Amino acid sequence: ISFGMARIADGLTFPDATFQPNYTGMRANGIVPGSYLFFEPGQDAVAQANAMVAALTKAGFRIGDLPPAVDVEVTGGQSAATIAAKVRTAVTTIQSALGVTPFIYTSPGTWARMVGSVDFGDVPLWTAHWLVACPSMARGWTTWALWQWSSTGVVPGIGTAVDLDQAAGPDLPVYTGAPVFPGLLDLQTWAIGPTPVTFPVKAVGFKGVAVPAACDPTPGSTFLLGTRTVTCTAANQYGTTTATFRLTVQLAP
Repeated sequence: ISFGMARIADGLTFPDATFQPNYTGMRANGIVPGSYLFFEPGQDAVAQANAMVAALTKAGFRIGDLPPAVDVEVTGGQSAATIAAKVRTAVTTIQSALGVTPFIYTSPGTWARMVGSVDFGDVPLWTAHWLVACPSMARGWTTWALWQWSSTGVVPGIGTAVDLDQAAGPDLPVYTGAPVFPGLLDLQTWAIGPTPVTFPVKAVGFKGVAVPAACDPTPGSTFLLGTRTVTCTAANQYGTTTATFRLTVQLAP
């Protein structure tokens, strides 16, 4: 057993009193610690993300730990569009505060029924798909980082059936401290011809420290009608991150 995942809370209502000793105990016993929040779409997304950040900060989240995970498996009575928007808000809030992109935990069927969005390919996937030789993924993802392959495992020291997971490997997808780009999404604007377009780009590193970012084309460049890919790069002492988004200039009516 090389890594484990400890629950932080079920939304804002049920914090797990054993999270801190579970998290630090894993590290003390040579197990790479990971964490997750059971996400409640009917509750405030920013508040849930901040609760995750506070718990991880107290637990001493650091480089070499697994990124935290947002566990998406209930609707809370919300529409698919609302769930997608709230999950994105939670992801961006965690990125900005900790400088790490969390996993999204879900199963292909659950995601299709509840969310359906194909716009989360920039977020690493922890896919739940049991009793198969090779996992499927929800639409929008082409790779998985973690695979939960069983819910009926037996682990010494745990008195009940336990979920079993593996990494895509060969190395664990641990947090490296390299910068991330919170909320770097495709953009659209309208014009009657070539037009200068300014767009906000922010990069953050470990513990949310701001990192300078450079984009090509640069903000304020003139864009023709149509779609162009913008490439942004940020670097700190832990590594260099390159990310892209599409900027579309549509003909104004």
